[in-house]
Amino acid sequence: MKRLLVLVYLLFIATTSQAAVSTFALDSAYLTQPSDDVQLDSVLALPNNKFTPFKNDLRLGFVEAPVWIKLRVTPTTSSVEPSAAVADSAVVLRVGMLALDRIELYEQVGGVWVKQIRGDTVGQKYMGCQDDFHCFELASDAKRPIDLYLKVQTTTLFTVVLQAVSVRDLSVWVAERTVNLVSTFAVAVALLVIGLLFFIIDRSHLVATFCTYQFFVVLLTFLTTGFAAKVFDQTSHEYINSLTQYLQNFRAIFAVLLGYVLLRPYKLPRIYHQAMWVLVGLSVMSVYFVFTQQFFNAIRLNIAIHLIGFLIQILGASTAEKMPKLLRLIALVGYVLFGVILVGSILMNFNLLLEISQPAPLFMQSFGDSRLNGSRVGLFLFAILIIQVFEQRKIDSATLQQFKLEAAKSSAQRERLIERQSMIDMLTHELKNPLGTIRFALASLKRSSSEDSDSQQRVKRIDDSVDRMNELIEHVALSNKIDRFDVSQVRESVDIEEMVDVCIGDFEDISIFKLNIEKGLSIQTSRLMLSLILQNLFSNAYKYHLKTDSILIRAHKQDRSVVIEVSNTIELDKSPDPEKLFQAYYRHENVQDQPGMGLGLSLVWAACEKIESTIDFAQHQNLVVFRLKVPQ
Repeated sequence: MKRLLVLVYLLFIATTSQAAVSTFALDSAYLTQPSDDVQLDSVLALPNNKFTPFKNDLRLGFVEAPVWIKLRVTPTTSSVEPSAAVADSAVVLRVGMLALDRIELYEQVGGVWVKQIRGDTVGQKYMGCQDDFHCFELASDAKRPIDLYLKVQTTTLFTVVLQAVSVRDLSVWVAERTVNLVSTFAVAVALLVIGLLFFIIDRSHLVATFCTYQFFVVLLTFLTTGFAAKVFDQTSHEYINSLTQYLQNFRAIFAVLLGYVLLRPYKLPRIYHQAMWVLVGLSVMSVYFVFTQQFFNAIRLNIAIHLIGFLIQILGASTAEKMPKLLRLIALVGYVLFGVILVGSILMNFNLLLEISQPAPLFMQSFGDSRLNGSRVGLFLFAILIIQVFEQRKIDSATLQQFKLEAAKSSAQRERLIERQSMIDMLTHELKNPLGTIRFALASLKRSSSEDSDSQQRVKRIDDSVDRMNELIEHVALSNKIDRFDVSQVRESVDIEEMVDVCIGDFEDISIFKLNIEKGLSIQTSRLMLSLILQNLFSNAYKYHLKTDSILIRAHKQDRSVVIEVSNTIELDKSPDPEKLFQAYYRHENVQDQPGMGLGLSLVWAACEKIESTIDFAQHQNLVVFRLKVPQ
């Protein structure tokens, strides 16, 4: 914590101009050795032409073997007065980046090569260097050229940045660098906070995915800027190094997942989904490589995931159906720009294109670059969220207008339905009078008709037709009552035994009904609907039962319901189809000679729905059973 306070103090002096613009020139060259066994004596014996010169930063991509750097630090003169640091202060060699695992510096002091060791897996630190560089204080005279050798090894992309400054100027350089690091971390945290605020307002999968992505970015920035090592100075350096590798993997995985969540609401081609499964497999494999300490393989897969991922998202954004044009444009521009940055960064870090082999504002210096704070992703994501909000408002406005239109249509349809129901009530009432007149006339005609069989047959046909018309009118009236029934109507207590007695009292022969009803059984329900259901069930059993057998009516309480069963025997060749039994107008082909329109059981089903009851049918050989369950 004390070290962190020192960093904060350094921020206050960062505005001070540098005491001296770099007063040391660096002549550098590198040598890649295939083995870690090469010693300094062997390197000293090599001629100069074995070393490859480089300027500024050294970027070699993947290098698993140690890299030797031959370095000469030479004091220079500037157009202003030479800094006192050159005359009477020691030289500090700053070596970055932080991700370098082990750095061995060899300096000749008094004819003997002295070794110093730094690195993110090494516990030795230089107290005056509190940023993300590794610092070595040199013992040689700062007024003369100093020859040095560095042996560098890392498990990430090989990037070495060299700076030589005086001890007196070191604090200014550290403060300036620390300002950049703190700014980077602050931006990462701010983006996470903004993402969480967005999530409170809009709990979408896209915002949740971004918050998770940015959480890993914040942790990764905390580690790669060196803040974690200063705050948790007792934590194992190897543990922090491994955790950094895990976080790099998770950042890559959630960067790909962000694109998928963005495009998922739209119809995407099959090849897009197949490619996403390939990325899932690569992501699992990269985590396995980190778990098994195969860091180079993990980084290779990270690069592959990023490259394949942005190509897949460009494919998805360009082919997604029903995607808003502005949203498609933002997504395509974002991924194209990301692709340019990614490809350019790879070319720079692998030294594949000399024109961009040195740091550029657009490209990342390494995959642990402090500029990877999520700002680019956050910028495009928030733009997309704003677009989605406006699009949603348009949809909501259109939906509201549609709802208003549907409500108006529904109101008009309801008025027409009420008018039609009133007309049906009027017609059924008015048709009763002429039917009654016809029935009276038929009764007179039967009494006065001769015994002529043809005349009697004609009268019977007229009588049957009148019965059918009357039954149809009754069913239409009942259907109208069911449609108008309001489930919120007050329920009343219905005595089951009394209700059954009333319903079977209308039949000519009530002796065929056998009752087995639990004493005192009652239920809270609609008397009208229950009466309609029982009348139709009893009528159906009375009409189709075998004349030699009786109709059994059982009623009992079960849990919080009352169960009423109506069973009777039928002829096997008249067995109904259970799937069509409750459909309107369904009648078995062998019962067409029986009176009826096939509407009774459909009315039973509709009435059961009104009072939240269930009706089931079962058949055991020639015995059929209707089971009504009414909740209390």
